[in-house]
Amino acid sequence: MKAVRRVIGPIGLYLFVIAAAVGVAIIGLKVNGIAPFGPHTILRQDLNQQYASYFTYLKRNFGDWQQFLYSSNMTLGGNMFGLTTYYLLSPFNVLLFLFPYSQLPIAVAWMAVAKNAAAAATMLVLVRYFNRHYALKVVVPLQVLLGLSWAFSGWMLHYSMDLMWQDTVILLPLVVLGVERYILHTKWAFYSVMLGLSLILNYYIGYMVALFLVHYFVLRMVIQWRIAGWRLKHILLKLTYFGAISLVTVGLAWVIIWPTLKTLQGVKGTTAYHFTLTHTWTLYRMLNNLFNLTYTPMSWNNPGPAIYTGVIVMIMLAAFFFANRIPGVIRVATGVTLVLLTLESLFDGTNTAWHGFTKPVGFLQRWSFVFGFLFILMALFTFGLMRVSARAARYLFLVVVLVAIMVAFHQVRIFSYQGDYAVNQFTNVTFAYNVAMIAVGALVLTLYFAQPKWQRVTSLLVAVVGVADLAAATVWSYGHQPVYFNMARYSREVQGTNAAVTWIKQHDQSDFYRMELNYQRDRTTPMEFGFNGLTHFSSSQPHAINFMMQTMGYLSSSPWTSYDGGSTRAADSLFGIKYIVDGPAGVTNQASRLVTQGLKPLANVNGYHIYQNPLAQKIGMVAPTKATQVKSTYKYIGVANVGMVYGDLSGVDNIYMLRGGVKETKRDLKARTVNISVPGGGVNRPLYLELRHDKLYTLTPETRPDVVVLVNGKKIVTDGTETESGVIPLGTYPQGQTITVTLKVLDYTKTQKKFDKKKRITHLPKYRVLVGYQERFDQALKQMSQQRVNLKRLKTTHWRGTAIATKADQSLIMTLPYDTDWQVTVDGKPVKAHKYLELMKINLKTAGKHRVELKYTFPELRQGLKVSLAASFGLVILLIIQAITVWGWRIRNRHLERVAKAKAPLFDAHFFDYR
Repeated sequence: MKAVRRVIGPIGLYLFVIAAAVGVAIIGLKVNGIAPFGPHTILRQDLNQQYASYFTYLKRNFGDWQQFLYSSNMTLGGNMFGLTTYYLLSPFNVLLFLFPYSQLPIAVAWMAVAKNAAAAATMLVLVRYFNRHYALKVVVPLQVLLGLSWAFSGWMLHYSMDLMWQDTVILLPLVVLGVERYILHTKWAFYSVMLGLSLILNYYIGYMVALFLVHYFVLRMVIQWRIAGWRLKHILLKLTYFGAISLVTVGLAWVIIWPTLKTLQGVKGTTAYHFTLTHTWTLYRMLNNLFNLTYTPMSWNNPGPAIYTGVIVMIMLAAFFFANRIPGVIRVATGVTLVLLTLESLFDGTNTAWHGFTKPVGFLQRWSFVFGFLFILMALFTFGLMRVSARAARYLFLVVVLVAIMVAFHQVRIFSYQGDYAVNQFTNVTFAYNVAMIAVGALVLTLYFAQPKWQRVTSLLVAVVGVADLAAATVWSYGHQPVYFNMARYSREVQGTNAAVTWIKQHDQSDFYRMELNYQRDRTTPMEFGFNGLTHFSSSQPHAINFMMQTMGYLSSSPWTSYDGGSTRAADSLFGIKYIVDGPAGVTNQASRLVTQGLKPLANVNGYHIYQNPLAQKIGMVAPTKATQVKSTYKYIGVANVGMVYGDLSGVDNIYMLRGGVKETKRDLKARTVNISVPGGGVNRPLYLELRHDKLYTLTPETRPDVVVLVNGKKIVTDGTETESGVIPLGTYPQGQTITVTLKVLDYTKTQKKFDKKKRITHLPKYRVLVGYQERFDQALKQMSQQRVNLKRLKTTHWRGTAIATKADQSLIMTLPYDTDWQVTVDGKPVKAHKYLELMKINLKTAGKHRVELKYTFPELRQGLKVSLAASFGLVILLIIQAITVWGWRIRNRHLERVAKAKAPLFDAHFFDYR
């Protein structure tokens, strides 16, 4: 019966802490009206702009592993392995399959809740281990509170917009538990498994965990040296063996890590690492993060570390250094470790090293979870070892309250004139709340320590106050995040999109075609990632492809969202956009009306219009070799050079030419105005204004453009510019008519002075005017469409078909991004693929019909597997060493082990390991 109680007791406690975490998380969702408890979705920032799409892709393609190796749904196509391992390996993703596509945000909300609960449970495991092993006698309510403090720490709340990072953070307590078991008992299997899982689930945060373990292991060795009397030889042996175990574990996980690194390499755009001592944040921001209710819509981008773990833990953090029963070496070593971590966070060079030697863009302190973790352990030992008299307790916590009030008041003064991204974080409301909560927390802690006989009651009171504070942090955080996307609109758009995609699939039995959603426009709109369309997201496409797409005429509303909002007919046709789906009224953007002109309407499904582009080209086309030997995408910038690309591929030149006779009639820097006169283009020959790249101006569709364009005094829409290089269609005018074009630069300093430093306008835009020859463009398209290329997609990673060259030395240009992992054969013989722009070029040396086959091999996966297999031999060696040393010692010294445990619980029974 006792054995049953010993089992049921811990299980019941874990179930309770999980239920408590679920309850706190639901309160945060409910109060803020987040689905399934309100009209909003949990989608915001990265959850909105990336995850919604990736989760949709996971649901649509689950079971077809080829789709997770290479995807045609990612812009023009690309390696999907890195995205799969980085975003989609979380075991919590199983919840996605319990909900339909239209309710995916609800599934994501429950995923967030489940991760909070899991974090509370894993921290409780570590807390109970320390409590038992070191005889701390911390009562159950406080154990539960410490578990919840980890689940709803400042880091977990701040970074709830990046759920994939949370999995490894959830595992951190278990990884440290494995480290403790190794240090004290030389049992390392659990550590190896937990570290391996951390690296597999997210190598990026796993790398940060590994760096933290270096700090933690050094801290523990210092403690073992001073407290347990370990000798230097013993410490070095422990350290060497620990390093070998960690290295073997990384090697075993290399089959995932290496292909992921290679896939994502160069995607986000990296700069060379340079060590600098520039401050990444100020002490004021660090102090601000010691308090609750300081989250704002921009807190996710706060350069200071997210370190708040609840009022009780923060008070106990201060008490830790005054707890005389905690050995001084532990307090000093822990304090030194915290100071070291703070300095590493403060300086740009070390902070960047924590982020893999690449400076992060947003979420600037991604590794700051290590602070909260140490704070909770410090609070645990303070609860377990601090003993003070009733009088001393009153004085101690009175000092805590007074110091907190002074610091909080100082924060009010600071943030009254120095906000965080122009948002005042510390207001009278947050000041009053924090001072009151600190006073209440200090009071209940005083009762807890001053009245030992009543600790069962007072510990429960402390836990209630602490959990209430964590709940307030959760409610405030969910309520003060970036704008949420509306649930009803999400469901409506997903249902409408799916209906349109289903209609297309029913009426087109092709093995492959590309389509475009033309109504999703702004950064707050999530994008589905489940069809052969030109979507684009951060971490999913190399920048060179992004640049090429833009220069060829595609609008990218943001590098974080998608290609949408329409594009030139030239770009649509070149990349084979066969279908365009336009949204209903209220969703359609301005530019969509431009792009759908001249397309063939097919159907209207629930208000979603489906168009067909009759000029869409196939996946490949044959072109003269000499014309396609031009290197580098960067030659092709602007609409005139788009014509050069069509000339290369079709042999038809002069689609776009410079308009002669352009005269500048006025340039006034003070008035920020340029006037030019332009002769008309002629019948069916539109004019284009091309503004050169300039950091001072922007025509990005998602923002209000800085340059207003007027033709004969009438403002024209620049939101539908043909490329983000600044190509603006001016319209079609008779050849004999002269038009006046006015460029007016807005007063940037007035519209943005609250948010940015003053930007002085020192010059006006550079420009040129071009005229388009529609008849030559039509001729080029006709020439390209008549090329006899017939390639079929057998699998995502396998294409096979024929291409006919009309003469020798021609090239097959595939509208697939160039990738060295494609293995190409022509007429059964391996050939080397080359790069044209960022596309793939296959040389056809002889005239006639050629059999072409492409297979995506991805050798990095095999390379990673080889390293993992080699690491398995290292694992065998470690097991042999374990058998000879540890297990052999235990067999020979069982009596000594029993005596050591009986006499000194803190004594390492395996002190003589490896001697």
